[in-house]
Amino acid sequence: MKIEENELEGILASYPLVPKDVGFFARFELMNLIEEVAKKYPFLRKADVLMNPFGHKGLILADFRSIFYQLNQAEINNVREEIERIYSNWVTEGKFRYINRFLIIDALVETNIDSIVKAVTLLKDRIKGRWRITLKTRKYPIDREELIRRAAEPIDKPVDLENPEYIVWIEIIESLTAIAIIKKN
Repeated sequence: MKIEENELEGILASYPLVPKDVGFFARFELMNLIEEVAKKYPFLRKADVLMNPFGHKGLILADFRSIFYQLNQAEINNVREEIERIYSNWVTEGKFRYINRFLIIDALVETNIDSIVKAVTLLKDRIKGRWRITLKTRKYPIDREELIRRAAEPIDKPVDLENPEYIVWIEIIESLTAIAIIKKN
């Protein structure tokens, strides 16, 4: 699947495990958000929502790939805007008590350096200023230095490790890797 400028392939949410595992409640919050967006875009109800993907406690992955392949880019952008709007409103209203990180995934790819680099290359035009890579490997056996070096090569903007305007977030979850371009605000 070709990755466009504002691709949307899923949501990755995390929740705390201590002092108590609140996964049940965090999943409920994410499902409520998906249901709210599904009032306008009913096909979202078919999303695959995986609790603790590949045994990684503290994560919830909503995978949209199986339903979004049939949408055009304008439709995907509209869904993304609706998710961002509702999420922002709910954060302001204090409706999220258990989800402590919410990441809209631009690309969900097979975990290997070539696939990750290809996805970053296709998303690089979203980076308009100073940037950095944040890599979460979850102890997955991959050459971190090579991955960072190769993923950084196609991006022709200045790197700023201390105060970036954009973050290329790469999170490896076993055989899947989530990639997001995040604009800091």
